[in-house]
Formats: sequence, C-alpha cells, structure tokens
Amino acid sequence: DAFVCPLTHRVMEDPVVAIDGYSYERSAFESWLSSGRRTSPATGLYLAVTSVVPNRALQRAIKEALPKLQPQLQESEVKYE
Repeated sequence: DAFVCPLTHRVMEDPVVAIDGYSYERSAFESWLSSGRRTSPATGLYLAVTSVVPNRALQRAIKEALPKLQPQLQESEVKYE
C-alpha cells in the first residue's frame, strides 16, 4: 500500500511528498490542485503549502520491488503507471 497513490489507487511512478506528509503521484496531485482544491487528499485538512518534494527513496524502493510485485499487480486492480 505504501507504493500506491491515494488519488489514483495505482503504483506510483513519480512520487512526491506534500506538506501533509503523504506521498502522491505527481501528476495526480498537480491535477488535484489545479482543480482548485487546497485540502489534503488524504486528510481533508487545509494545505498551507502546495509545493511538493520528490520522494526519491520511495521511487527507488518501488523500482527495486517492481519485478517482485508484477505477478501480484497483474492479479489485482492496482496497476503500474
């Protein structure tokens, strides 16, 4: 579940960390904000800061785990973008 974006429900390819401490797929979080929302998708709380930081550690972990996850991903609804 740590590899799955709370917005897309898919394994993240370009994870970023928002001020709420949660990681999101960059494009999904940017879409969330561009639609005028200023709340955390995970908590619903107001986001005082909307900039994000790349989550390189998570991205690296996903890339390392992906070969092992592929069989599970093919059997579930969670997909790798």
